[in-house]
Amino acid sequence: MFLAFYTDLKKRGKIVTGLLFSTGLLLHFYQGDRGVELLAGINQNMAILSIIILAPLISIPLKQEGLLGVVTDRLKEQKNNARSTFYSVGTFTMILAPILNMGALRIVDGIVSKLRLPPKVLSSSYYNAVAPAFIWSPFYASVGTVLFMTDMPYTSFMLIGIGFAAVQILAGSIILRPKKNGQAENEEEKQVSDEDRKKLIKLISFIILLLIALILEEAFTDQRMLFLVSVNCIAVPLLWALLRNKWKELKKELIHFKERSTKSSTEIGLFLSAGLFGNALVQTPFTEVVENVIIWSSRSSILLLFIILIMFMLLMAMMGIHQIVVVPVIITILLSPNVDLSLSVIAFMCVFAWTLSASISPMNPLNVIISQCVGKDGFTVALKWNGKYFLSITGIAFVYVYLLSFIA
Repeated sequence: MFLAFYTDLKKRGKIVTGLLFSTGLLLHFYQGDRGVELLAGINQNMAILSIIILAPLISIPLKQEGLLGVVTDRLKEQKNNARSTFYSVGTFTMILAPILNMGALRIVDGIVSKLRLPPKVLSSSYYNAVAPAFIWSPFYASVGTVLFMTDMPYTSFMLIGIGFAAVQILAGSIILRPKKNGQAENEEEKQVSDEDRKKLIKLISFIILLLIALILEEAFTDQRMLFLVSVNCIAVPLLWALLRNKWKELKKELIHFKERSTKSSTEIGLFLSAGLFGNALVQTPFTEVVENVIIWSSRSSILLLFIILIMFMLLMAMMGIHQIVVVPVIITILLSPNVDLSLSVIAFMCVFAWTLSASISPMNPLNVIISQCVGKDGFTVALKWNGKYFLSITGIAFVYVYLLSFIA
């Protein structure tokens, strides 16, 4: 399966994926593995990959019911007011992000791209809407991977993630909001129509009900959240088609979904090769060095440990090594008897470090997508325009970890 997707990759994707795959094979061979053992770990990330592939299916009922176009007219009215644009784009993206993953950025950008909104305002809106979802939403690999590796129920992490995300959104709304550019404040603002208001309520209700359903399913079935999310990605469109008798519409959407999925070769190849590479890396002396540093720092200070985790993951991300490779290695070390930390602290530190590195590194999809949407390079978008925001939330995260270590 890996080779089938590898042939469809672009040049850069082939280089990165091929390097991870071949290095993983060589590491396994060096450690004495032969035959099928050389491919150990290639299926390690299949659970996460299934969410990335299947998540867009959730948007089918939303598109067909016209719930994603609610905000278009509102944005057109406010395009000359930077602050109103910041809040409107951010709010709409924030509503979609928890279940549509980074696909929410594509959807919103498709709506606002023709409005010629200020790039800096857009980038700030996108970061303040999507980065918090990385912290708490089970539809993201950051949360899913960490909970899967720690065997921690989502219900145990949910309040920790949502609590920090709320603080993060508040901080972002204050730090990132642009100055009033004086669109006539006395201009009469058009009211939202009753129809649009109903659609917006339906959209929010859909997301809330879906999250509640996932929580209840986890509580009653005792299944992993990754599995439940994947099942719901398939079940929700089918249930919608059954209740609304929209089988023809569903069939058309599935054809489009299949076409889009064939363009996801890069993500599929990366995650498969990353699983192989990560599995091999765990057994090398490099891991021993990382393990010694982590154990030493955990015994010295939890804040020192947090700094090292952030810097290590950020460095790896800058080198193009995805968090899906690094995080399992880190969690394996943190769960060892030599590190005395609660699961909640471990989970939050790993999720936050993943979020920060994914936001800043120009080699990561979140940074790449936002950069493409606003037409600027990754360093300008993340550091020059939004650096103050990331520095601030990192400071808040240190306080949060310190408090968690006392409470947990």
